Amino acid sequence: SQATWDGARVFRVDVPAFGYEVVHGVRGDELVAPRKPTGLVVADGTARNAKLGFTLDRDTGALTSLTSEPDALEMLSQPLTFLDASWTVRSASFVESGPLRAVARVTAERAARDRATNTDGAAASESASTETASIEIVLEADANRIEVTCRVRARSVPPIVARVPMRHAIARALVGVPFASSMAAP
Repeated sequence: SQATWDGARVFRVDVPAFGYEVVHGVRGDELVAPRKPTGLVVADGTARNAKLGFTLDRDTGALTSLTSEPDALEMLSQPLTFLDASWTVRSASFVESGPLRAVARVTAERAARDRATNTDGAAASESASTETASIEIVLEADANRIEVTCRVRARSVPPIVARVPMRHAIARALVGVPFASSMAAP
């Protein structure tokens, strides 16, 4: 089992197809080690399992590397940023780094100006507020994907667009019929 950043517990259960598994809950603070090693490692800003790895830049909150681990194939052509330049990154770090999953969190904020208008449309007052964003990047022990969740607290939420700068173009397949016959005479 693994304790999460908010004090909850996560654990792994192998359930057969169309089957079930009985799980017994036990009180206490002791964490239970997985039955077999998971291979999930978090070190120096990088989370890596047997299939995938990513590196988080602690200053900018960007993903600077996304690798396919069996081949050590780098998939990004440049850092992947989740927020535009109007946001200020306050923290970017791993909040969970246990044997079952790694969670990186990026928190950012920006100043927002709100204008109040009179009934005739003239500006009456202006106030400042702070908008916040929290982005979580999750890599589970046996996953071949990362999950990204973005939470924004703002008066009006603009769309957040993350463009993934892939290093490799879409693969083109050569299509052929190796064992077909032709109606043409030889």
